[in-house]
Amino acid sequence: MTGTPVTTVVAGDEALAEFRRGLDGPSILRHLAAANGPLLVGLPVGVGKSHALDAVAAELAATEPDTLVLVTAPRTDILVETRGRLRALGLAPVNLDRRPRKRCGPLDAEWAELEQLGCAALARRDLCGRCPHQSTCDWLSRWKGLSGSRLVLAAQQHLATDPHFVRRVQAATGAADVVTLVDESDLLLRPFRRHVAGPDLHRFADAAAATGCATGAAWAEACRTLLAAGDDLYDPWQFPGFSAGWAADVAAAGRAAHRPAFRFVAYDVAQFGRSDPSTRDRLPDGGVRFALPPVLGDRSIVFSGSAAPGLVRFRLDPDHRRGAIAAPFADYRFAHPGTRWVNLANAAGTAKYFPANAGRILDVFARLVARNITNRKTTLLVCKKQFREHCQSAMQRRVKALVGGTVRVVTKGWERYDLTDPRVIPLITYGVSGINRFELHDAVYCLTGYYAAPAAVECLVNDFEPAGRRVAVRLTFGTNPPRRAAVVEDPAVANTIVPQLAAWALEQKEADVVVQAVGRVRPFTRPREVVTFQVGALPGAPYDLEFRSPAELRAHFGLPTPAERRLAARVDQAAEAARLRAGGTTRREIGAALGVSLATVKRLLKAAKGGAQSAS
Repeated sequence: MTGTPVTTVVAGDEALAEFRRGLDGPSILRHLAAANGPLLVGLPVGVGKSHALDAVAAELAATEPDTLVLVTAPRTDILVETRGRLRALGLAPVNLDRRPRKRCGPLDAEWAELEQLGCAALARRDLCGRCPHQSTCDWLSRWKGLSGSRLVLAAQQHLATDPHFVRRVQAATGAADVVTLVDESDLLLRPFRRHVAGPDLHRFADAAAATGCATGAAWAEACRTLLAAGDDLYDPWQFPGFSAGWAADVAAAGRAAHRPAFRFVAYDVAQFGRSDPSTRDRLPDGGVRFALPPVLGDRSIVFSGSAAPGLVRFRLDPDHRRGAIAAPFADYRFAHPGTRWVNLANAAGTAKYFPANAGRILDVFARLVARNITNRKTTLLVCKKQFREHCQSAMQRRVKALVGGTVRVVTKGWERYDLTDPRVIPLITYGVSGINRFELHDAVYCLTGYYAAPAAVECLVNDFEPAGRRVAVRLTFGTNPPRRAAVVEDPAVANTIVPQLAAWALEQKEADVVVQAVGRVRPFTRPREVVTFQVGALPGAPYDLEFRSPAELRAHFGLPTPAERRLAARVDQAAEAARLRAGGTTRREIGAALGVSLATVKRLLKAAKGGAQSAS
């Protein structure tokens, strides 16, 4: 595990309650005031991130009525949940909703195509203009509807599309100041690098010139100058402003001449002009590539489960122009004394080796689930998405064979099932976050591991680098102890932050995904049985026990091996054959009753007689 050494451990219900009493809006805002940049509130799942976010929003509403609070989350369902909590506090959040695709009906497909090509202005003018719902569509007036709002909820996709989204929302609301609250670190793990292809620049310049207006002429000249500039892109670049009406005219002209190849690239080109020159490079087709992180404003708070402060700083401020990220809880570790965390550090859980080992692995977990059902305990299962169907059918079949009766392993539609029933076993896949339906489950078992692709780690490390400065990252499996590592072998960067960035990137792209999945059952704050299947350490979650093989895991839980089960079944069968024979049943009738041949009956009776004699 990377990160700050732990100095404070919060363990048990009383300690957690005491910590939460201090996790209020005023205290977090004092941390923000003392920070020279963004504040990172790093708390594991279940400790109180959502409560902290709500408390900050409520405190700002009470003490800074002219300040906009902008809350961003990675998914719509999380925003819906957040809106409900904030309303329960007496606040009035406004959702900046996405386009209501279902309501668009037959126009949706063309709308989506135009949206993908950057031609949303044309879609709003031409498609919405003929929509029968236009007069009652709140989405069309959503930006005007923000005027006077002081609490706005929005999907993080907005920031991924428009790095200056925060500034736009503040301007629309008319607020004097803004505090941005980022729920989870998903936004910071998205690639910030973007590109504008050379042919798209040529087509856009022609379409802009075809409008015949001064704005079109200025854009055409600017794009052609950019195309002719060569590889030196360090000079300042400024591009003209434009209206939505002009954008629609250019898109119409471009699609008339080049459909479907035309892309409206003015937004991307303008972002190129705002990007750090050190991130820019020229594409082989004459286009440009650059990186631009989202601008969260002077006051922002990132709420995350285990993001390393150094990685957050690098993603938001790659040149370290501001101070270090303030992370007041970086040296805290949270644990529940009743939680038992066991890890299976074995490569059989990787995508390469799992198919060949699935039988023996799932046998172990099926028996653990069967034990839980017998003890009236509920279980959550986790696996890699590509193995979901196989794990669902195999686990359902195996568990049912062990306990009899009805067993359901379910992968969706949680609301349709009684999740308090131990025989209803939810199976989720790695990558989930924000789902709070499994907080009361007693155990969570990872049926497979989760391992990031080298390209994903390498992309994060090199996101701000032009082609000539990128480094290769290799992911390795260590053996003593069994751990994953990100290796940067370029000696030119050996003494820079790059090797540490690679370690942080691997932790976020891989280990944190596992912690988020098992965190659904709240192991840091409630007594839980956790079995992970990972060759690597997990941030904030030291293992109580770690095993190298499924056989060691099986032995720890006292589960019989397949050979032991076959022997036990044979002993039971022999005893039953002897009982029936003692009662006068013929050998042929015994064979029919046990479903075995006459020869097998003779062997069973011989084995039973031998066992009786040895016992005497």
